[in-house]
Amino acid sequence: MTHSGKNSGVLVSRYSAEKKQIQVLVADDGMGIHRSLTENDLYKGLTEAEALQHVILDKVTDGKGMGFGLYSTKNLITFAGGTLVIASGQHKLVYDGMQSTVCEIENTDGTVVYLAVNANREINANDVVDNRTDCAADFNEAFLEDDDLDNLW
Repeated sequence: MTHSGKNSGVLVSRYSAEKKQIQVLVADDGMGIHRSLTENDLYKGLTEAEALQHVILDKVTDGKGMGFGLYSTKNLITFAGGTLVIASGQHKLVYDGMQSTVCEIENTDGTVVYLAVNANREINANDVVDNRTDCAADFNEAFLEDDDLDNLW
């Protein structure tokens, strides 16, 4: 919970065979994206809506992270299809794989990130991370003694 200022949060995931989608929800009741991002002097003047638009860009960070998590999540939606929703404060960003829109909502304490990723589309994981690492090899090397997950990528 690097950015939230909290020690814990919630993660829920589900696979829908009917929709052929993997759904993931991550939530915390921390300080929210706007407050966290504007701790970095580069983003001090951003509104709450602008902060949501910025966090899906590459290398945008409050200074505590690399500015890569939500950016690569957006890339995953771009390549696999689906939806990314980020709600924080009084705004919500929705990204559909091509464009993002921000609208006002009732106040959300902390941050909620929801993604529905199509599971029926083959993707290259290295594209999702802009070829900054060899995802498949790194994952298999770190977590497996064999190449059982090669087909996952």
